[in-house]
Amino acid sequence: MIITMEVYSTKTLSNGLSTLRIEPVRLTDANATISCTADNGIGNPVIADAILTVLSSDKLPTGFPVIEAHPVLKSVEQGRTAHVSCRARGEPRPKVLWLRDLMPVDIRSNTRYSVSTLGNPGILSF
Repeated sequence: MIITMEVYSTKTLSNGLSTLRIEPVRLTDANATISCTADNGIGNPVIADAILTVLSSDKLPTGFPVIEAHPVLKSVEQGRTAHVSCRARGEPRPKVLWLRDLMPVDIRSNTRYSVSTLGNPGILSF
């Protein structure tokens, strides 16, 4: 017997950016309302909702993004540069977003990171 559990994880930065990860997404999650609530104790909390759309793999629309080459975990000597690749296809061509611990990698505020999007795959270096 195989038992799978749905895992929810969240991550919030001090700048207010927060992410929710649902893994694995199931067809039964379709049309679920996902809510983000912000409350700082002043006035009433504010809420923003989104409806989750889930597509079965056999009903993906033409051009739907697909990751062809997944990032691979690496062991890198301290002081060296790590390069992580991800190749995606779709029409129009998808943009690759890099996350570290569920949060977007901000290459503007952390000069240790750089992203190359010339060609495909996209490469994250740090």
